[in-house]
Amino acid sequence: MATAKTADAGLRGALALALAGLLLLLSGCAGDQVTEAQQDRPPRTLEPVFDGVPALPPADMSGDGPGTLVDAQPLQFMESFDQISAAAVKMTYRSTSGLDGRPTEVSGVVVVPAGPPPRGGWPVLAVGHILTGIIPQCAPSLAAELGGYASILSVFASKGYVVAMSDYEGLGVDGLQHLPLQAATLGNNLIDSVRAARRIVPTASDRWAAYGIGEGGLAAWAAADLASTYGEGTQMVGAVALSPYANMSGMAEAAAAETLPREQYYLYLSVLQSLSNAPPQFDISEYTTPFARESVDVTGKCAPLDVKSLADAAAALSPADIRPRSDAAVAQFRDQIGSSAVPLATSGPAAPVLVVYATEDPSVSAQSIADAARTACQRGNPVEVNRRVGDANTSNDLVTQLSLGWLEQRFDGQALADPCVGVT
Repeated sequence: MATAKTADAGLRGALALALAGLLLLLSGCAGDQVTEAQQDRPPRTLEPVFDGVPALPPADMSGDGPGTLVDAQPLQFMESFDQISAAAVKMTYRSTSGLDGRPTEVSGVVVVPAGPPPRGGWPVLAVGHILTGIIPQCAPSLAAELGGYASILSVFASKGYVVAMSDYEGLGVDGLQHLPLQAATLGNNLIDSVRAARRIVPTASDRWAAYGIGEGGLAAWAAADLASTYGEGTQMVGAVALSPYANMSGMAEAAAAETLPREQYYLYLSVLQSLSNAPPQFDISEYTTPFARESVDVTGKCAPLDVKSLADAAAALSPADIRPRSDAAVAQFRDQIGSSAVPLATSGPAAPVLVVYATEDPSVSAQSIADAARTACQRGNPVEVNRRVGDANTSNDLVTQLSLGWLEQRFDGQALADPCVGVT
């Protein structure tokens, strides 16, 4: 059985995957292009609303469809944003459930760079965060320094992006259940965060990209699948999906065989608990023992804000504590998760996706990512795969530089040389 130290390292690795990889952006954005654009930037003429940060007009609160604003308030006293003189806004905006198509409300943040915008407006980058929990209190926008993301978003903003980060449906807004693997919902949330950001920042371009890791990688990939059908009024140039939860439907079968990696216990239990609270309700007792439900209380803790206690709790579980009780339970989980995985079946063309995964990463299923990429390729969706053989995560400078360079090519209008680059 894995020790608490091992489990702790696994959960800390998930946080490092999200934080360290993105922090490396500081050395990776196209500085020469930004400098050239700055030479032609018009002076800003908007009346200041925020002291000491970029001037913003009152947010456009009109309308009631997806991406329209319910609320927009200055987000102040964030050291990371103050250091680069960026404006930050906490927003609540309208979106759409990918599960049943009903209107929803979602919270998030927008960060605006200092200085006048480039010709054509600020490009927008929608950031998908890792799994932070399944209850409203686990929204990054509610945490100090956005749960560690303020420094990451400030790096993106300092390189000339308006940055939008959605909390996702069910996090930050009461009354909705967060479903970590509901790809269509996550994709809609990212697309609508861009629409909402443009109502806050009128100098933002309609051209945008997505960048996410883990759950955020699933969100970014889903947004690319949905952009041409759901993203009317915006131009998505591409998405980077690092270690995405592309299709985690095999977790139940692995749990039944007692081979599920301990690093996936928290995700597995979180998904089960969220499904037990949303239709069709799962009977969680068919998948876990009472000891598991009491030991790892996913409804009372937010990860990665409480990494050590979650790691210690997961280390106390045995494979028998998370083993489904029947073949029917395994099938129900597989079918429910598989039906909401990427690539999504849509009627329109998908935006190109760069998929990066590590073959030895215990927190995701490498084979399921490879299978998802192959399916996307077979459907004619442009996808490029970078497979890091022997690596345990995608958190390194080489991957970051590769990803940023790939996005720059998409913003430059370059198509993929082949619609199935690196697909095996």
